[in-house]
Amino acid sequence: MKKLVLIVLVALVAGAATSTASAQGISVELDFSYNQPGGDFSDIYAGGVGVSLHPRFNINGKMAVGLNIGANGFVGGDIENASDPSLDTEISAAGVVNVLGTFQYKLLDKKITPYGEMGIGMFKMRQGDVSADTGGDIQLEDKSYFGFAPKVGAMVGFLNVYAQYVAAGDLQYTQFGLGFRFGKK
Repeated sequence: MKKLVLIVLVALVAGAATSTASAQGISVELDFSYNQPGGDFSDIYAGGVGVSLHPRFNINGKMAVGLNIGANGFVGGDIENASDPSLDTEISAAGVVNVLGTFQYKLLDKKITPYGEMGIGMFKMRQGDVSADTGGDIQLEDKSYFGFAPKVGAMVGFLNVYAQYVAAGDLQYTQFGLGFRFGKK
C-alpha cells in the first residue's frame, strides 16, 4: 500500500512539473490495469491488478521513448491432484515488478490517437507460498526474467485505453488498462 501511495504522489508531482515542460515534449502517465494470466502461468494464478508509471519524451509528433515502471499482483489458486486429492496444493498471491524501456509510435495525431508500443526490459516475480493439504508451507524462490511487452491502444484527450501482452520466461499475461496522462500527447 505504501508503494501505491508513493507512486501516486510521484505521478502527481511529475504531472505538475510536466505541465510547464509539455512544450518540450515530456509527459508522464499513470496507468491502472486488469491482468489476465496466460500459458502455464494461468495454471497457477488467476487474474490480478496492476499500476504503472510511464515517463516519456516525445521525439516528434509520432514517436516517443520512455520507461514503464510497474507493479502487478495476481491472485493465487489451487492445484488439484486428480490421482490423489490428499496432495492438492494452494498457492498464495504473487507480485511482479517491471522496468522496461519503451518505444511508442502514434499512427495518427488526431482527437483519437491510435498507437503501437514495444517495451523491453526486466521483470521480477515474487511467488506466493505453496500450502499442501498434508501440512507445511514452502516458499518459492523469486525469479527474474528478461522479456518484452507489445502494446496497442488509443489516446483520447488525457485518457489512454490499451491492451498489452507480456512475455518473459514462464511469465505470460495480458493487461487491459486505463491511463491518465499529464503533459504532451
